[in-house]
Amino acid sequence: WKEHPKSPIVTGSDHFARPGGRVVADGEVLYRYAQDGVPRYGSKAWAFRITELTPSTYREEQASSTPVVQQGNEAWNNRGMHTVDPHQMPDGRWIAFVDGLEHRHTLNQPTKQP
Repeated sequence: WKEHPKSPIVTGSDHFARPGGRVVADGEVLYRYAQDGVPRYGSKAWAFRITELTPSTYREEQASSTPVVQQGNEAWNNRGMHTVDPHQMPDGRWIAFVDGLEHRHTLNQPTKQP
């Protein structure tokens, strides 16, 4: 392996610098996933379309104006979701493995006060 001259590709961003999964190819298109550290570590993950990748250049653009995954209402993901691992099935469908950040109480349950 040889480090790319543009590495690191993102710096100084609490939103998009931390990796959020492996780079994935959908045909000729490559996607990079990033964890969002705002408002807290791993609260959601974003997808970026890699628009240029050569031995000396790298460019990407945000793939959507909404996160790929984010916190939900279940205990296992009520603080966030920060890793996306998509896989294309033999029949062409896509599935994704994700992980969640858990808080001991779901968002719908009140916490006990001391």
